[in-house]
Amino acid sequence: MAAMGRSARIDGRSTGLEVAWARLADIGWRPEQIEWVERPTQGERNRVYILRHADRGAVIRLPRARTKPPDWHAREMHNLAAAAASGVAPTPILADPSDGLLVLPYLQGAHPTSGAVDPASAERMGRCLRRLHRETAPFRQGADILSRIRRRMQRVAAEARQARRHAAGLPTIARAMEPVVATLERTAPPLVPCHGDLVLGNIIDDGQDVYFIDWETSTAGDPHQDVANVCLRAQLQGAARAMLLETYFDGDPEHTADRARARIRLWEPTCAFDKALTYWRNGRRSDTIDHRVAGWTQRCSTLLAAPGMRAATLFLDTADR
Repeated sequence: MAAMGRSARIDGRSTGLEVAWARLADIGWRPEQIEWVERPTQGERNRVYILRHADRGAVIRLPRARTKPPDWHAREMHNLAAAAASGVAPTPILADPSDGLLVLPYLQGAHPTSGAVDPASAERMGRCLRRLHRETAPFRQGADILSRIRRRMQRVAAEARQARRHAAGLPTIARAMEPVVATLERTAPPLVPCHGDLVLGNIIDDGQDVYFIDWETSTAGDPHQDVANVCLRAQLQGAARAMLLETYFDGDPEHTADRARARIRLWEPTCAFDKALTYWRNGRRSDTIDHRVAGWTQRCSTLLAAPGMRAATLFLDTADR
């Protein structure tokens, strides 16, 4: 997280936090002890505030206007508590599974910059990923990414003409992704605790350790999707990519690591394809054209043609025979 900027001193009861004050009072918070409040611009779904209360920085996520199913936040809070216990997430100050009200300590640090991650930072990310996947208590299961992709692929095929309005190559890429998704399904590893949405804004590096935030989509899932998403979003190449993977697979049997590396390679275009499908679905629902569909479709196409894709596919096709 970037350093917090200060706003003018305000009344803590008139910041939009009114819905939370009864519960904040239960943990000893007082409106008059709020020094300043800031509303970050990042994020599309949640009402999040950064503030300083009684000389301590905190982040508050307010309940959504549209409620989620009863088990949505219960799963998130359970998984967050497990992640915090293993040291890969901040420990909540307040976490209410009834409606998702969440208060976290503010973490000093920075988000990684795409294309500019050095090997030292990549090593810290690899350690954090390994702790999450290997040392964290079991998570409750949420959405299955490959099942979601399957459903949307079928819709693209059925509505190919309409899909081309959003990205001319989307139906073609959907067909090209079919064997990739099938291979990932066939070679799926046992489910482990996964973050599920490791965009760079959900990664905080303080120079000594890395922490993950925003656990809404966390699930018992495929660990290689998490690793691939970090590689994709950070555009990890060369020494930085090698360091992250070396750290993540440290001590694993060679064949196990080789198989996982091949799956990570296949997951990278799959993560890009998932974003293209998500923005297409959203645009389709609102009858608008989201130009991010074309961008992510092109990114998926580039990754499908990248060196190593064919070798990864062939390795996985023959590894279990």
